[in-house]
Amino acid sequence: MCALMLAALLSAPAAETLETLLARGPVVSVEADAQGTFEAAVAIVDVEAPLEAAWAVVSDFARYREFVPRVVASEVRALPDGPRVTWEIDSPGMNTRYTVQYALDAAAHAIEGRQVSGDLAGSRWRWEPWSVAPERTCIRYVSKARNFSRVLSALEDDAQTITAGLNAGAAVTLLRALKKRCEPAGTSGGPGPRAAPSR
Repeated sequence: MCALMLAALLSAPAAETLETLLARGPVVSVEADAQGTFEAAVAIVDVEAPLEAAWAVVSDFARYREFVPRVVASEVRALPDGPRVTWEIDSPGMNTRYTVQYALDAAAHAIEGRQVSGDLAGSRWRWEPWSVAPERTCIRYVSKARNFSRVLSALEDDAQTITAGLNAGAAVTLLRALKKRCEPAGTSGGPGPRAAPSR
């Protein structure tokens, strides 16, 4: 479905604008529900790397702390229903700590994550990388992070503008980091050879 969506976008009259935006980095859309309240931040990034190389980086949560800004720790426990990751994110005041249960579908190249304990109660995330050419992959990332802190909740408006901004900003930061990690040196200033999955 994502490949069809991208194909439709790229064949639309504004395709040149979308291509130009994707060439510069992630493109993000903030979606609202019927009441105008924040629903999700949906971001796409174009990566110069084969699908399997991008999938290896996206699904290797243990290494996110090596290249994603503000990730202090990502401790992975292998469980029968998928990896369970305890995250610590560098945050003003007190760090954000939460645990996410992931469901990985390697055949479909899709990851679903849901918060199961700690901060960000009720949050959900989704990754969908797909191939658009032998050496080119798009990564779609959906962030539905919520309940950041009591302080931010007290300042929040009816449209959840603060929540929307934090989701959009985090999505852009994450996808920029994934793009840089996936791409070989010289393509987007990446660190060199593509990261291999941890064993």
